[in-house]
Amino acid sequence: METIAGTLPARSIEKLKPTATKTTTEEGIPTSSKYVAALKAPTISSPSSNRYGNPEVKARYSTHNGMPAVIFKSSDCYGLMAEECRLTLVGKFLRTRPQIEKLRSKFAEKITVKGNVKIGVYNFRTVFLDFTNEDNFKNVWYRRSIEIEGQLMCLEKWSPDFKPEEDSPVVTVWVLLPELPFHCHTWHYVKQIVSPIGTPLSMDLATDHRTRPSMAKVRVEVDLTKPKLNSVWVGQEDESNPLKGFTQKLEYENVPKYCRHCKLLGHSILQCRKAEKKIEGEGNSKGKNIADDKGTSTSHTTENNEMQ
Repeated sequence: METIAGTLPARSIEKLKPTATKTTTEEGIPTSSKYVAALKAPTISSPSSNRYGNPEVKARYSTHNGMPAVIFKSSDCYGLMAEECRLTLVGKFLRTRPQIEKLRSKFAEKITVKGNVKIGVYNFRTVFLDFTNEDNFKNVWYRRSIEIEGQLMCLEKWSPDFKPEEDSPVVTVWVLLPELPFHCHTWHYVKQIVSPIGTPLSMDLATDHRTRPSMAKVRVEVDLTKPKLNSVWVGQEDESNPLKGFTQKLEYENVPKYCRHCKLLGHSILQCRKAEKKIEGEGNSKGKNIADDKGTSTSHTTENNEMQ
């Protein structure tokens, strides 16, 4: 699997370019009348357009802390409502990102896509990449990073819980299954074996073509905040024989580190400077409180002695 450096987020239209002269009031958002019309009037019959949302989603109206409130069901927020963005990636730069037009052109030079990809600005270091082709979406996501104008753009899968200041703990990793029985080197079987780890995505070519019988290799979407499994028991049973099976060893390639404290990729909580400073601050505060308590105790003792 690729490392973060080589392996290890506002939407604007990339391919809808107006022919009329346009002015720009905000970076990457032209104000041509044709462009605005294209955005405001999507074709209902277009299979790639779902800007009207799902009519099955019904919100209820209430109040919250004295404000009018519109409340959706959680199942809708993470289900039907999020479906429109299922092919959306978030691209993050460590520093200020390149200008959006340069970013789009360099992306087009590096990545060949079958359908459309819309790259839009979110903030000074984050862009969203909206795909219409699932294979393109997967191929780019699996890279985990792309170098643009000398900067590394780290990629993560969009979710309704997206926050620009945090990295998603959900990443793709290669999982190796050494000495997996050869008859299990089939997608329908191997995906069930690795499902306790996360969401199975694909097999590598050698496993798919059955040219490496000593080991199967599967790409899996995992949550880095959850414990990493090192083995899984694979069994077989029937009515006439007792349960039997084997322990399947699991190995991982280039799993990125994730800090649970600052919620960023690239380091663990043991290496987190923010967590270290917090601990030091708490220690200093505790030490000061102890010193204050001792000082108060000494003062009371002196006063009592003087009174006696």
